[in-house]
Amino acid sequence: METRDKVEPKILRKINKGNILFWWDKWIPQGNIKTYANLPSKPGNINVREFFTNHGWNIELLQDTVPQRVLDEIMQIKIGRNQIQDQAIWTPNPQGSFTCSSAYQLLRKRRESSPQLAKIWNKHLPFKISFATWRLLKGRVPEEETMDHVFANSNTAKKVLFQVKVSMGQKYSQMNWDWTWNIVCNVVEDYKTRLKSVMVLWEPPDSNQ
Repeated sequence: METRDKVEPKILRKINKGNILFWWDKWIPQGNIKTYANLPSKPGNINVREFFTNHGWNIELLQDTVPQRVLDEIMQIKIGRNQIQDQAIWTPNPQGSFTCSSAYQLLRKRRESSPQLAKIWNKHLPFKISFATWRLLKGRVPEEETMDHVFANSNTAKKVLFQVKVSMGQKYSQMNWDWTWNIVCNVVEDYKTRLKSVMVLWEPPDSNQ
C-alpha cells in the first residue's frame, strides 16, 4: 500500500484513444480531476473520449463540467493519435519509460546529506581508507583508536603532521601545537593553495624582417 501510494502519483496518462477515466485517472500533471477540481460529490465513470470532437476538445461540454482553472489545464493537453491506445508515462524518467533505477531512487529512504561523509566516501579514495575513517567517525573502533590518537598523537600521525606543517610554509611550521583531530581539520580548512599565473602576450613577427 505504501509503495503504491508513492508510485501511482508518478504515472501520467498520455491521451490517444481517450479510453481512460475522465475523473479518476491522472492525465493532467496536477493529478486526477476529481481531486484537483475539489468536487463535493462522487462523479460517475465517464471516459475522456466523451469530451472529444472531430477537431479536438469539446470546449462547451468541458465548460459545463469542470471549473475554469481545470479547463485551462485540460486545454494544455494535446490529444494524440486515435489509432493507438492511451499510454502510461513514468514521470521520474525524462524518457517516460519505467526503469528499476528510477523506481529505487523514488522509494528508498534518503538520509540528510552530510558534507563530512561526502568527503569520506569519495571515488578517489581507496575503499579501505574510506571505511576506516567512517568507523572512526562512528566510534566503531577499539577504545585506544580514537580520532586524536589515529590522526594526531600516534607516532605515524606525528611524523605526517610534521611534514604537513613544513610543506604548508612558515606560518604553520613554526607553530608548536598539541595536535588534536579538530586542530588538524581547522588547519587543512584554513590552508589554501595559492596559484600564480603570468600573462604572456604573443605578438606576430614583423613582416619586414
